[in-house]
Amino acid sequence: MTIVRGLWAVFFGALGLWGACATAHWYKPKGRWAPARTRIFACCLLVTGGCLLILTGLIADRLRGWMFAPLGISYSALLFLPCYFRVVNRVMVVHVARNLLFGVIAILCFAIVAGMVPLSWFGV
Repeated sequence: MTIVRGLWAVFFGALGLWGACATAHWYKPKGRWAPARTRIFACCLLVTGGCLLILTGLIADRLRGWMFAPLGISYSALLFLPCYFRVVNRVMVVHVARNLLFGVIAILCFAIVAGMVPLSWFGV
């Protein structure tokens, strides 16, 4: 495994762990936020699974563009859901910045899936 591939593996491993932590945080099927929590839980599961898929592809040296589809789907779905950081939901500038970031990530993932952005641009 090259250094660049190893750094990407660490990045997606950490993102997957963060997704798993967020998944555990949001699984509360009762209360006022129950419908939103269910959708956020599903998106966090998709982030965790997508990161695990990409991490497996990196480690096995079998990374393919289609492996970024779960991340693109989850980040585009998260655009329409509240954030679990209260400041993001309360401060409009932070909320817009978060949505711009998630939109760019989703578009990048879909561009990788479609082959418009080759994985070689990222050193893998």
